[in-house]
Amino acid sequence: MKIGFIAERAKQLKISSLSVSEGLRTGGFSSAFRGHGIEFDSVREYEAGDDVRSIDWNLTARSGKTFFKLHREERDLTVFLCIDFSLSMEISSNSISPKEKAVETAALLAFAARNIFSPVGAVFFSSEKGPLFTPHEGEDYILTILKSMENFAVSVKSDLNMRGTNLASSLTAVSKVLRSRSLVIVISDFKVEGFEKQLGFLASKNDVVCIRLASDMDSALPKAGTIPAKDSEADFKMLVPTGNKNFQTEYAKAYYEELLRWKNLCKRCLAHPILLNINDDAAKVLSNFFLSKQNNRYVLKNNIEKIGEKIWKEF
Repeated sequence: MKIGFIAERAKQLKISSLSVSEGLRTGGFSSAFRGHGIEFDSVREYEAGDDVRSIDWNLTARSGKTFFKLHREERDLTVFLCIDFSLSMEISSNSISPKEKAVETAALLAFAARNIFSPVGAVFFSSEKGPLFTPHEGEDYILTILKSMENFAVSVKSDLNMRGTNLASSLTAVSKVLRSRSLVIVISDFKVEGFEKQLGFLASKNDVVCIRLASDMDSALPKAGTIPAKDSEADFKMLVPTGNKNFQTEYAKAYYEELLRWKNLCKRCLAHPILLNINDDAAKVLSNFFLSKQNNRYVLKNNIEKIGEKIWKEF
């Protein structure tokens, strides 16, 4: 990945971000913040489709008609991006790498948040936590974040000592910096373990979306005979029989089992999982997700009392 990756695509990204903005503004996550940071404004007669939880029962009892409470929002949706730039994000047989897709997706989300005047914050990480930006509004601030993100992504590639993925400490840092309920979006290949506790704690106080970046190589390797392979993060080397049918079958099976495990982990933590192939149109995938009624916070958050918020203790 080279410096200027975002600048080359800025115009297209800003246009594509409009559909994502609409999803953020009108979709399920917009309603996630009602009941938090809002104040009573007025009442009107109840209409079909209104949320019954906002019925004014006292006025309804006195008047004999059903009245609905209207509220005015006091604060905006804050968007916080948590982006993985570990060495495993470099690997791809496609024209674009997971790392470049992460940059593109983060820029899309940042521009989308700007379109609806939402504060944006971010943290970048690889083997260690990188720069952290507390949430603020404004295009200049967003461009500063994106420039820093690009520089960090390039610096990780040039430093082969930065092996590993320190997702857990980055999630902890995000939990500490956010003072009010926010929409946190984690972008990673999630080829890491040991972050469940931190993710669960973060999701108990915020709405968390986990975007897993995947490439075709994750489920099927190119058939090139027996070739040497190296784990970019663990510095582990081995010979891989890519032409062996049984090996390819087991390789695919292991991937789909891991994918299912990851989705279940996200759901246990009350986070929303999204699988994004690096060949997919990120704007389309994200706008469809945010517009989906299934992603209203009450689908997952209503179960938090059953699970018990205390299960995610601060550390």
